Amino acid sequence: MKRFIILSIVLISLVFFGCQKDNEKDPSPTPSPTETEKVDKTDAPTPEPTEEKTPEPTKEPLPGEQLGIPQDDAEIIYLDDFVDNYINPEALFRYNNGHEVVEEQLYLSTYKGVPVELVDTYSPDYYCEAKVDGISQVQFHLRFKTSHERAEKDPWMAAIIGVRVYEPMGNSFKPADEDSGIYVAVTQINKILVYHGVPGHWPRGAFSMEIPNGFGEMCELVIVDTGDKLFYYQKLEGSEPTLFMIIELSDQIKCFDADGNEVYSADNNLKEDKGGYFKIFNHFGRTVIDEFSIKVR
Repeated sequence: MKRFIILSIVLISLVFFGCQKDNEKDPSPTPSPTETEKVDKTDAPTPEPTEEKTPEPTKEPLPGEQLGIPQDDAEIIYLDDFVDNYINPEALFRYNNGHEVVEEQLYLSTYKGVPVELVDTYSPDYYCEAKVDGISQVQFHLRFKTSHERAEKDPWMAAIIGVRVYEPMGNSFKPADEDSGIYVAVTQINKILVYHGVPGHWPRGAFSMEIPNGFGEMCELVIVDTGDKLFYYQKLEGSEPTLFMIIELSDQIKCFDADGNEVYSADNNLKEDKGGYFKIFNHFGRTVIDEFSIKVR
């Protein structure tokens, strides 16, 4: 009888401890990984640390005697050549129906082949400033022509070209707006008007000046910004660029003709609000643009 009781106790003990071990096991054990899984889970080798490099300027700074002169090796950072009647998507206009591209040329204040009484604008949403990031000068190249039948009497019926403009949008910082930028009105006659963001100067300009040639035929206007000066050139077909005006920007705005004669001077109202945009304010000019580019050197 004792033997039976002892045997029963042993059997019950074995069953009890066996259940305890089963309960300690994971009820759904993870299967062993296959050979493929083992390969996938192998840690990738840690790459060797690389030395962080600082970008170096591609060109040496321009020497002083070259500043203000258009450089052939300047780098193009913006281009609108209207190939395939395509306009650079960074270009901003004042109106949707104040311009059109015909045969790979941009017509301002013209729509569906007809001149429209809209003062449209063209401005790349591209800020440019000399003397920063290793840039010695910024060059604006505009190949175009412009004219208006009333230009002899009213020379502000023209393409009015702006640099150092505070914002690119069409409805703001126009030639007549306060502290808007430096604007020059050009047309087919050999007379220009200059504005520098003083509302009282509109429309006759802060001053006018005669230049060798007008812009009634296709030619190139080149404006070189060196940070403290603006140089204005005209390049006729088959000729070298010809300097016709220099604007000096310091505590004062001083303007000089090609011979170095001072033709205008005033306090620099743009000193605290220097802009960096290019803008064409087309004041009813019959303006056709073949190509526009911004270059840096």
